[in-house]
Amino acid sequence: MIAVELAVNVSVRNLDDETIARIRRRAARNGRSTEAEIRHILMQAASGEDDADWRALALRVQSLSAPLDRDLTTPMIREDRDAD
Repeated sequence: MIAVELAVNVSVRNLDDETIARIRRRAARNGRSTEAEIRHILMQAASGEDDADWRALALRVQSLSAPLDRDLTTPMIREDRDAD
């Protein structure tokens, strides 16, 4: 069996100047050409990689956070109220 890879050209029209500028800056930060950066963005989006990474990060941050004590201020409020 022979695997054949087909190259596909994609044109994206009507991108605003600010979006193009952000992609160019992102490409420069990542040491890639604009074309390579767009390719990377598309491959990440198609793989769902970013979604999984963000979910994992959110769960990790949540696990490191202390539980919220919602009753922390109640004694102070009562003390202030009863002082009058």
